[in-house]
Amino acid sequence: MRKALIVIFFAIIFILVVLGIFFIRMTGRAVVDFPGGDVRFSPGEPITYSFAKPGGLFERECRSYEIDRVVEAFDILSNLTEGRLEFANASSDALIKIKCYKAKANGLGYMLAGEGGYRAEAQKIVGAELKLYTHMNCGTWPDLELHEILHIFGFGHRDDKQSIMNPILVKCDLGKIDKDIIGKLNELYS
Repeated sequence: MRKALIVIFFAIIFILVVLGIFFIRMTGRAVVDFPGGDVRFSPGEPITYSFAKPGGLFERECRSYEIDRVVEAFDILSNLTEGRLEFANASSDALIKIKCYKAKANGLGYMLAGEGGYRAEAQKIVGAELKLYTHMNCGTWPDLELHEILHIFGFGHRDDKQSIMNPILVKCDLGKIDKDIIGKLNELYS
């Protein structure tokens, strides 16, 4: 009897997981739009970043074009916020650590291209990490890099194929960031 209950329990868990994966794939809704609330980096101070040297499992050197695309993404955000966001390369003690990895699957049938996240204390971002897994260029505009950097700023996925925050990159060279995202950044950093 106990064995049958265990089998039923795991069967129910399996069904719930499959239904959850189906929901995420169909709707693209895995997280809310701006889960970070008003969490932010210190306004008025440059947001420092550095490219970490490989040291962990599956880490690799970032390729020069990957570095260029991340720097371009920072420049785009700085320009679109009229300088309210200022980024500076730092050799140590950077707020944003950037690491490159070998390709990684997410277990749902998709390859991960990148990840971005932050640590906060009392609504202040005190550290963040940008992980890049892909090693292929996707067009000339840094869609992927901007998407992951915006996660660092607290923005979540959106169910809009024209949004930079769509969880599944449907086309390269989107060439724009949602106006309300730029508006929220301007509000937080004014």
